[in-house]
Amino acid sequence: MTKRSGGGTQSSSSSLIGRITSKETMSPNQNRRIESKFFSHDRIHTIILTSLIWIIIILSFFLFTNQFNSSGQCAQDSLIKNALCGIGQVLTRFCTDSYQSEQIFIPTLKSQSKSTIENLPKENILKMKYNDVYEQETCQRNGECSDDELIFEIPDQFSQINPNPSNWPGEMGEPYLPPKHLEEESKRRFPENMFDIVVSDQIALNRAMPDIRNEHCKAHSRFHGPLPNTSIIIVFHNEGNSTLLRTLVSIINRTPWKLIHEIILLDDASVDREYLHEPLERFIKTLPIPTILLKNEKRLGLISSRVKAAKIATGETLMFLDSHVEVLNGWLLYLLEEIQKDRKTIVCPIIDVLTWDAFQLLQGATDIFGTFSWKMIFRWSKIQGFSISNQAVPIQTPTMAGGLYAINRLYFEELGMYDEGIKIWGGENLEMSFKCWINSI
Repeated sequence: MTKRSGGGTQSSSSSLIGRITSKETMSPNQNRRIESKFFSHDRIHTIILTSLIWIIIILSFFLFTNQFNSSGQCAQDSLIKNALCGIGQVLTRFCTDSYQSEQIFIPTLKSQSKSTIENLPKENILKMKYNDVYEQETCQRNGECSDDELIFEIPDQFSQINPNPSNWPGEMGEPYLPPKHLEEESKRRFPENMFDIVVSDQIALNRAMPDIRNEHCKAHSRFHGPLPNTSIIIVFHNEGNSTLLRTLVSIINRTPWKLIHEIILLDDASVDREYLHEPLERFIKTLPIPTILLKNEKRLGLISSRVKAAKIATGETLMFLDSHVEVLNGWLLYLLEEIQKDRKTIVCPIIDVLTWDAFQLLQGATDIFGTFSWKMIFRWSKIQGFSISNQAVPIQTPTMAGGLYAINRLYFEELGMYDEGIKIWGGENLEMSFKCWINSI
């Protein structure tokens, strides 16, 4: 902020005028007589008043000739107005006694381009409160628990306290559309991520979500140890700030901390995204889970980046996630339980939907599985003879979508990881599916 004050100091009239009228050719007596006559009270008053009038006229000229300029001149006009009224108030009472100087903010391109978190002073950044909702695990016997005796129970939705007001945008997965004053910005920024990042920015990072599991899954809410821990791997390129941070916050708040060995973030050479540098590094330092941030100097693509992250992971399993997701309660437990039963199982979750324009949570289909065409294109197909009698039982699938899945880390290495000749995405899921089936024969 630049604050312009109405007050100021005034130079003494004798020193100012003396420098202008002194002449070396005059005698001392002549000087004294001229000075005595020239510096009469009326003459001084007239000179000062005339000077002030001309100052006011000049400032008024600049003020009124610039009033139709572009909005970028508003700060300049306000400075002129403050100077004009400030001088007038103190010396000539040109403005009313109620005048108060304005506080002027002169915007710059640099300040406008930064993200919300980056703009805030470090000491004023709100620290997110994280909660391990699974920390009250029970044991099979009294006393201290070993890993074999841990029982993880998915908490009931109504036993959890929503930290946010229920009328906040997007709470409980409700749709949120941009208000009128944000509609133009919403349209303009849509190409950044191909979803409405302006809507996402209005939604809390820790927004509450409903429990949309079917009744069969809700009936299976207790998981006995030992469950393997996991390294969560998230690769991103130019990801939106709020969607990436909300992904991390949802993981922390809806996953047993004991089961998260580490989170590995890999920035695949993002460009023109200042918030993905120092602000992101500062944010992950606040997380209660060990989090590693890797950066590619040159863009490698999704597949090579996943392989790079997997090579440094040390968890018992790998959990691959996209960078714009929100996990729900119990999400990881069902996946790890299947790997606990068979280390050569690759497990995919039901993928629910967040709408691109309103971030509304919609329940994903449960009667479909992954297949492929003879052109090697992945597709979803209806399951013939599907019964909803027990939707908690895993379904064997020919292929998987590939964006979100869990796999034993050593088994991932045994399969040869990914073919790094695949640069982006769209074929790696079929590759991993075929490898898994062939290895199981």
